[in-house]
Amino acid sequence: MIAESDLGRKIETLAQQYDLAKKQLEGHPQYERIGKILQKDLPPEALQLIKSYETARGKLIEQGIPVDSILPEMHHSSVLVTLEGEYIKLENLVCVDADGNEFERYGELYVRTDIFRDQRGQQQNFTPYNGAVYCEQNGLFLPSFALSCNILQALFQQRSIPEIKRVLDHYKDKGNGTGYHGQNTIIDFGAENVIHYPTATEFNQTGAVNSARSRRRGTFDKSTLQDCLLEDALREAEPTRYVKQLSGLRNPSILVEIGDYFGRPAKLWFPWNGKKGANYREKRAAWLGCDSINFNLFAYSNLDIYDAARGVRFDMPAGHAP
Repeated sequence: MIAESDLGRKIETLAQQYDLAKKQLEGHPQYERIGKILQKDLPPEALQLIKSYETARGKLIEQGIPVDSILPEMHHSSVLVTLEGEYIKLENLVCVDADGNEFERYGELYVRTDIFRDQRGQQQNFTPYNGAVYCEQNGLFLPSFALSCNILQALFQQRSIPEIKRVLDHYKDKGNGTGYHGQNTIIDFGAENVIHYPTATEFNQTGAVNSARSRRRGTFDKSTLQDCLLEDALREAEPTRYVKQLSGLRNPSILVEIGDYFGRPAKLWFPWNGKKGANYREKRAAWLGCDSINFNLFAYSNLDIYDAARGVRFDMPAGHAP
């Protein structure tokens, strides 16, 4: 059994090692330039510190010690972000569920640098279903909530590039005072499922949609869910599971950081008050973005609510070379 004083010294040493490794990582020229840390270029001492840190953190977690507030999980990204004309090219995007299983992976993905607008430059509005259909009619697809969160993480980590910062900032305000973006995701509270790339029937529609996408269902327990700040939700097991199923992020606390960057705290919203969702059985659309107060992860809107949409695609369209 480790004495409390010894454990305190070990944690302090580990924290110091982590800080040193983190500084070396962030000081590496590849870190800020392309968002990918190339292990072959890192000094051996940094690699050893990272390995020691991650091993020690895992051991403490295995022993039931809550270490997140002392030794937070590192957020360095392996996603490559580059500008490609009217698109941002992302490489190595991966979405994972609450059990650590991958369910979306893209070697390359092209994200539009703007939402859909009309000829006057005004925002076009879509329900999530109509947005998904419109994207498909134009050679794109509407991303799931999980894919959008992983896109946001990559953009946030490259926000020092002005063109990328501009796209990231659309999720705070895309020109009409809000940052809401429609998502290709619904929450079926009756079945307690987050559904990415729903069928037309699940959207309460008849025209086919998402036939080329892999539908993904993630389970959760709604009994403990309530409106709350994301930071608070991530301190509890069941809300954390829900957030991971929705966001597809290995560490969804990055959304707390993004909310801080927006000056809007990240917040979860549900269609009931308090922890009174046990008997709620409706389907709701998922929306992502800011209002004037919060960075919202909405799960209470009807399926016919409309706002902005942003499409993505697998390849660079003809005539849009950088």
